[in-house]
Amino acid sequence: MSAVYNDNSVSYGSRTLSVNGVTYIADNFTVSTPVKEILRTNELDEPIGSVGVPDFIRATAQVQLATNAVYLTHGQNFTVNYANATNVVFFIQNADYPEDKAGEKKQNITAIKKYGA
Repeated sequence: MSAVYNDNSVSYGSRTLSVNGVTYIADNFTVSTPVKEILRTNELDEPIGSVGVPDFIRATAQVQLATNAVYLTHGQNFTVNYANATNVVFFIQNADYPEDKAGEKKQNITAIKKYGA
């Protein structure tokens, strides 16, 4: 159902992901951009320095499966834009295979950003 009105001050709705030509609705899509810390201590284990470097960027989502249920599998990829990043490719690492008796099928996935050429 679309909005009755939208003054463009409230974002709503789910992201879509295209994988192998199939479009999935991705509820609860999240990109995590963590920092890996390198901590230095002295002989008494007191902090004396630290540095933070970018860690691997990961994504998670719960994708709605169509009636014909084309499951996503590890190794497949999708491209997204987030924050100030554009055309970022992610590889699916893990994919659940749900079976629901009375509800819509939603598959949980985790992915990692593609690095290198």
